[in-house]
Amino acid sequence: MIHRHKLIVTLILMSIGISACGYKAPVYYPTEAQRQELAEKEARIKARKQAKKAQQEANQTQKKPSSVAQ
Repeated sequence: MIHRHKLIVTLILMSIGISACGYKAPVYYPTEAQRQELAEKEARIKARKQAKKAQQEANQTQKKPSSVAQ
Protein backbone atom coordinates (compact mmCIF):
# COMPACT_ATOMS: atom_id res chain seq x y z
CA MET A 1 0.00 0.00 0.00
CA ILE A 2 2.77 2.45 0.94
CA HIS A 3 4.70 1.42 -2.15
CA ARG A 4 1.67 2.27 -4.29
CA HIS A 5 1.36 5.76 -2.73
CA LYS A 6 5.04 6.43 -3.37
CA LEU A 7 4.60 5.41 -6.98
CA ILE A 8 1.59 7.68 -7.43
CA VAL A 9 3.34 10.64 -5.79
CA THR A 10 6.44 10.03 -7.89
CA LEU A 11 4.43 9.91 -11.10
CA ILE A 12 2.55 13.09 -10.21
CA LEU A 13 5.78 14.95 -9.42
CA MET A 14 7.40 13.72 -12.63
CA SER A 15 4.42 14.82 -14.72
CA ILE A 16 4.50 18.27 -13.10
CA GLY A 17 8.26 18.51 -13.69
CA ILE A 18 7.99 17.49 -17.31
CA SER A 19 5.11 19.87 -18.03
CA ALA A 20 7.08 22.77 -16.53
CA CYS A 21 9.97 22.34 -18.97
CA GLY A 22 10.23 24.51 -22.04
CA TYR A 23 8.89 27.81 -23.24
CA LYS A 24 5.14 27.85 -23.58
CA ALA A 25 3.95 30.37 -26.12
CA PRO A 26 1.97 30.23 -29.31
CA VAL A 27 4.16 29.76 -32.34
CA TYR A 28 3.10 31.71 -35.40
CA TYR A 29 4.50 33.41 -38.43
CA PRO A 30 3.96 37.16 -38.49
CA THR A 31 1.75 38.60 -41.17
CA GLU A 32 3.16 40.87 -43.86
CA ALA A 33 1.86 43.93 -42.00
CA GLN A 34 3.54 42.78 -38.79
CA ARG A 35 6.81 42.14 -40.63
CA GLN A 36 6.65 45.62 -42.17
CA GLU A 37 5.98 47.15 -38.75
CA LEU A 38 8.93 45.29 -37.23
CA ALA A 39 11.21 46.37 -40.08
CA GLU A 40 10.18 50.02 -39.60
CA LYS A 41 10.75 49.75 -35.87
CA GLU A 42 14.22 48.28 -36.39
CA ALA A 43 15.04 51.03 -38.90
CA ARG A 44 14.04 53.71 -36.37
CA ILE A 45 16.16 52.08 -33.69
CA LYS A 46 19.14 51.85 -36.05
CA ALA A 47 18.73 55.50 -37.08
CA ARG A 48 18.60 56.60 -33.42
CA LYS A 49 21.76 54.62 -32.63
CA GLN A 50 23.59 56.13 -35.59
CA ALA A 51 22.48 59.65 -34.64
CA LYS A 52 23.60 59.10 -31.05
CA LYS A 53 26.97 57.79 -32.22
CA ALA A 54 27.42 60.75 -34.57
CA GLN A 55 26.51 63.15 -31.75
CA GLN A 56 29.02 61.49 -29.41
CA GLU A 57 31.75 61.70 -32.06
CA ALA A 58 30.93 65.37 -32.67
CA ASN A 59 31.12 66.07 -28.93
CA GLN A 60 34.47 64.29 -28.69
CA THR A 61 35.98 66.27 -31.56
CA GLN A 62 34.81 69.53 -29.96
CA LYS A 63 36.37 68.61 -26.61
CA LYS A 64 39.78 67.66 -28.04
CA PRO A 65 42.32 70.47 -27.74
CA SER A 66 43.95 71.48 -30.95
CA SER A 67 47.48 70.20 -31.32
CA VAL A 68 48.65 73.24 -33.25
CA ALA A 69 51.94 74.55 -31.85
CA GLN A 70 51.92 78.23 -31.09
